[in-house]
Amino acid sequence: MDPAQWLADYDQKLSETERTTAQASARLAEVSGHAVSPRGEAEVTVGAGGALQQLTLSPAARALEVDELAQLIMATALRAQADAKAQVADVVAEVYGDVPALEALTNAVPEAPVEHRNPTDDEYFAAPEVRA
Repeated sequence: MDPAQWLADYDQKLSETERTTAQASARLAEVSGHAVSPRGEAEVTVGAGGALQQLTLSPAARALEVDELAQLIMATALRAQADAKAQVADVVAEVYGDVPALEALTNAVPEAPVEHRNPTDDEYFAAPEVRA
């Protein structure tokens, strides 16, 4: 191959890579994961990397015990991180296709926790073990 042509091709590939990277960076900068606790006591927003950007507590959060509130915030943050992770994976897949790094990226953040909620008083007293 002609060295001048090889250099021109290489320069073109670098330019394409630069454009693709700039496109991905711009889209990733817009990613934010969001989650609200089941009863609305906590609302969490995280960035593309999962870092906490905003935490809002409703007045209902004051009725919770400190440990319960901490667990609720953590669970809500994990759901927000899972939301951000899904958005990041979508951007990477759209921009770069199915690349090996995509699997590592999707495994980097834990899955959103299964929702556990406290039963309402009616649900609690309707449970068979309580009616005894």
